[in-house]
Amino acid sequence: MRFQFLFALIALLGSAAVDAKQSKNIGKIKPGVEAPIDPVAARKSIEAANQNFVVALKKHDAKTIADAFEPDVIFLPPGMDALHGRDEVSKFFAAFMAASTIDETGSITLDVSVAANTAYETGLYTMTTRSGNAAPVADHGKYLCVWKHDADGHWRIAREIFNTSIAPAKSPPH
Repeated sequence: MRFQFLFALIALLGSAAVDAKQSKNIGKIKPGVEAPIDPVAARKSIEAANQNFVVALKKHDAKTIADAFEPDVIFLPPGMDALHGRDEVSKFFAAFMAASTIDETGSITLDVSVAANTAYETGLYTMTTRSGNAAPVADHGKYLCVWKHDADGHWRIAREIFNTSIAPAKSPPH
């Protein structure tokens, strides 16, 4: 009976010592473990990156546009197969900008959720473009971006899909 009491007392004191050590480490970050990312700061950074992207698109600045994407990005534009890698995405935007004049464009972030060094953004876009002497074409739609927070402190797009919210024109009956 004495041994059971002594064993229970040793076990109780041992667990109290472990609890005390763990409570001292609360809020401390272990070496090699990244600090949690503040979701409010992440959203502000992503919104700023989106505005930089819009400015670069209007200026036909392909380098800034390409730099917004991770090297191994997967880009899912409407009506096309997936594009893999920053180079393919850069070529896509270069071709788009060569063929179109952008009269107006913008985006609105609706939501950003952060998990570790990844952020998931949903939003809306608007764009009015012209090709040559053709009438302007207005578009608006939605997008989903997966952002990665790089070791250099930048948020870059790792995955993106977007599509128009304008219904396709109805075909005449046959």
